[in-house]
Amino acid sequence: MIFPKGINLKGTSKDSEISIIPDNMLIGSLDDLKLGSNIILGEALAYDLNVGPGDSVKLVNISESNPLLGVPRIISFKVSGIFSVGSEIDQSYALIDNNLFKSFIKPENGENIEIRVENVLTARETGRDLIKSLENEGYIRLSSWDQLYGGLFRAVQLEKIMVSLLMSLILLVAIISLLISINNLIKTNEKEIAILRTMGYSRNQIQRIFLQLIFTVGVIGIALGNLLGYLFASNITEFLLFLSRVFDISMLDVYYLDYFPSIVKFNQILMINLVTFVLLMLFGLIPARKAANTNPINIINHS
Repeated sequence: MIFPKGINLKGTSKDSEISIIPDNMLIGSLDDLKLGSNIILGEALAYDLNVGPGDSVKLVNISESNPLLGVPRIISFKVSGIFSVGSEIDQSYALIDNNLFKSFIKPENGENIEIRVENVLTARETGRDLIKSLENEGYIRLSSWDQLYGGLFRAVQLEKIMVSLLMSLILLVAIISLLISINNLIKTNEKEIAILRTMGYSRNQIQRIFLQLIFTVGVIGIALGNLLGYLFASNITEFLLFLSRVFDISMLDVYYLDYFPSIVKFNQILMINLVTFVLLMLFGLIPARKAANTNPINIINHS
């Protein structure tokens, strides 16, 4: 059967140091490209074409059509390897030997050169500096990763902001819920507070008791939150895959990923803990002062 599909064809060599594909080969290696008209396909692309190692595929270069007959240039390749980098690259990219690529895509049509930078966030600025240094070499067009895949990156950044806002609201609700619980505790123990006041406890001592209670509950909650959060962040891919199996939904396909990368930044954790603790103690002063200002005479008379 024929499965036509547009692809991104790249010429590469086994000596390339900028590609991550050699480290993500499922079948075969880049060395196989030197053996002849071999081609390496992304895992999803091979699945869409229903081909595997040893099968033949035909590449059609429409831009190289015969000017007299109007027949596009067609070359047959044998699938020699499959790679998977866990992104949309698996769905559309194919690799052939660089020399064969130049004969298939004539150099006069232009040549693509990929450059790997240490800091991906400065890729565009690095490219501009490079173009300035090569401005006398002819026409050069720059395409950085954020231009090619910037939409996905910006969507992830927006979701990160929304998640941060949502977590801030959840944190605020949790603090308010804790304070409501402390306030209810004060109401149900007004008699005990009144007895302590009649026994000679000062308002500062009563306030200190409830602040210590808030401090203890807050520290335990923060510690448990850190532990559970670290375990969740470190195993988020397994957690999402578990939810996918339980609810029969695919949660990673929207990003063309088969794993969810995560980085635990301890400086951010420390900052969140500090802000949480400060807010907890500041809001905790309200019920603590209320308990300290309890009038023991009124409580005893009403009881």
